Amino acid sequence: MRDTTIIISEFGTSVRKRGGRFVIRGCDNVTREVAASRTERIILPTRGASISTDAIVLAVEEDVPVYFAHQNGRPVAYLTAARGNGMARTRRAQYSASHDTSACLIKGFVTGKISNQRALLQRKTRDRRATLGRHRELNESAIEGLTQSMEQINALANDEPKLVNKIMVLEAHAASRYWASLGTMIPDRLEFPGRRTRGASDPVNRLLNYGYAVLRNEVWSAVTYAGLDPFCGFLHADRSSRPSLVLDLMEEFRAPVVDSIVMRMVCQWNAPPTKIVEERRLTSWATVQLMQLIADRLSSSVPYRGESVRMDVIISRQAELVARTLRGCGTTYRPFTRRL
Repeated sequence: MRDTTIIISEFGTSVRKRGGRFVIRGCDNVTREVAASRTERIILPTRGASISTDAIVLAVEEDVPVYFAHQNGRPVAYLTAARGNGMARTRRAQYSASHDTSACLIKGFVTGKISNQRALLQRKTRDRRATLGRHRELNESAIEGLTQSMEQINALANDEPKLVNKIMVLEAHAASRYWASLGTMIPDRLEFPGRRTRGASDPVNRLLNYGYAVLRNEVWSAVTYAGLDPFCGFLHADRSSRPSLVLDLMEEFRAPVVDSIVMRMVCQWNAPPTKIVEERRLTSWATVQLMQLIADRLSSSVPYRGESVRMDVIISRQAELVARTLRGCGTTYRPFTRRL
C-alpha cells in the first residue's frame, strides 16, 4: 500500500537509493528510509536539494512520480516512465475532437467545478450556521446563485454561438459569489481581500495559489499517463508553455482538494499572518503544513461512482475518462462531484 509522500523542503537535503528504498538525508545528517513500494510521490519544492540518478531510476521503475517545483509551488518539471499508454490514438483524437465532444468536456469541467464549490459552501454554512449571523443570507444566496449558474450552463446548446465565452461569463459570476461567501468565514486578522492570483501577498491567497500549484502537478501526471497532450485544452486557450488541458481538468478538483483544506487551515489555526507569510512568500512552516495536508487529502478515500476511492485515483480515472470520451468509446464525460 502506498501511503507516503516524500517532501524535500530543506536546503541541503538529498535523496538516494539503498536497495528498494529511498534514503533521505537532511542537512543535519539525520537520515530516514522509505520503501519505494510505499511511496506515492516525491516533491522537491526547494533549491539546494538533490536526488541521485539511482533514486530516479528506482522511482521510475516503481511508478513513483518525481515533481520539481519553484519555491512558490509552480511546477518546473516532473519525471515519469518513458512509455506510452495508447498515446498516439488518444492524441490524434484529442487534436481532431468534434465540436460536440469539446462542448461536452467544457460543460463537464465547469459544472463540476461549480458543483464542488456549492458543496463546500453548503458544508461550511451548515457547520457554521450558529455563528454566521448577518452573513447567513449572503451565503444561502450564493448557494442558490451557483445552482442557477450550473442550470444555465447545462441549458446551453452545444452549437451555441460563442459557447466558451458564455460559459466563462457564467463561471465568473459563480466564482464571484463563491469567494464573497467564503470570505465571510475567514478570520478578519488574515485580511482576505477577495480572490487574487498573481501578486497576491495575503496569507489566504498565498496558500490557495501554492495549493493549486501542487494540485497541478498531480493532474499533469494523470493527464500524461492517460496518453493526453497536457498542452492541448478545450476550456483554457492554448498558449506557449501553458498546460491548458491540465488547467481544464483541475477545475473540478480545486474546491475538494485545495479550497477545503485552506479554509480548514485558516479557520482552525491561531497562527498570526506573519507565521504564514513572510516577505510576500509562504514560510517554510506553512509550506510543509499545506503540502502534507494536500498529500493526505489525495490519499484519502471519498465516494465515487458507488464505491470508496482515493482522491488521487479519482483524478487518474477522470483523466482516463477524458481520453475515452475523445476516442469515442461510447462514453460521455461526467465530472467528479462531491456531495454534501
